[in-house]
Amino acid sequence: MAGSYIPGQSPVEAVRRLLDDWPNDFDEYWRGVLEVEGASYLEQEAERERVQRRREVLELCGLAPRVVHAVLAQKLTAEVESELRRFGDGLTRIEALDPRRLLLVPAINLIWHHYEHTLLSEVLGRIEKRGEVVRREAFQRLLLNVLEEPPNEIALQYLRRVAWLYLLGLEEECVAMCRVVLESALKFRISASVCESVLEQRPVELCSGREKSYSLEARIIVAAMLRYWDPRPCPWDRTEFTSEEGRAHLIRETGNQVVHPSVQKQAEGTAHTVNASKSVMDLAHLLRRLFRDSGGFPPYAEG
Repeated sequence: MAGSYIPGQSPVEAVRRLLDDWPNDFDEYWRGVLEVEGASYLEQEAERERVQRRREVLELCGLAPRVVHAVLAQKLTAEVESELRRFGDGLTRIEALDPRRLLLVPAINLIWHHYEHTLLSEVLGRIEKRGEVVRREAFQRLLLNVLEEPPNEIALQYLRRVAWLYLLGLEEECVAMCRVVLESALKFRISASVCESVLEQRPVELCSGREKSYSLEARIIVAAMLRYWDPRPCPWDRTEFTSEEGRAHLIRETGNQVVHPSVQKQAEGTAHTVNASKSVMDLAHLLRRLFRDSGGFPPYAEG
């Protein structure tokens, strides 16, 4: 790594350069090794077989990125499926392994190194996609969130679940997780018996054989009725005069759109435009309200 630092180059740019160079460096090294071995052991049959086996492993390394992309997309084209079969057949021939148990082949480190390289490159690509200014803004938002009014430990346990997704630029995943976290926090804070008492109705049975539970929408309404949240327009965002209950419903609705895209979006294969920053900041504030007190009383309860 000596001499790898370039003044003015960000760590993201430096890591990208290393990742881009790694396959070429790998190929160059093993090409040299094979040339030496091929020349040295040409007359020895056992060694020729070993060299040939290594050539086959290196050929499979070249297929690894396509395999990773197929796994990430959870979708196979005819071309990729053909390569996957070829990949499995190659492993079967080399290691006498069942290709259906492909994930149980950690012994061939060279191939798995290519998997890891592709995954690292994909993660870095998600970070790069946001741009440096947006990345800094995301970090500063989370920093200010902690500095202005540090959440208590219970709220932090929930908020940590979305922080990494937000920083890594996984916008849709972050919005979906905000919804999950809000529902989990409300279930922790407001029991089913409290919901039943406030709403004066039993929970709706989701489906036969499953435990009955109140929906996220119902729990948001109960939290508002119990005055856990300020009924006035949100003081931390004056661009939209929406109550905290309204912000909670917005997190729910946005998360639903991501998890359950419309038929049109599914047909087009397009994603919803989401605002992860808004969802995260709203969630952070709502969690503070929900877990503000240690005595169990709603922060806006009268008296």
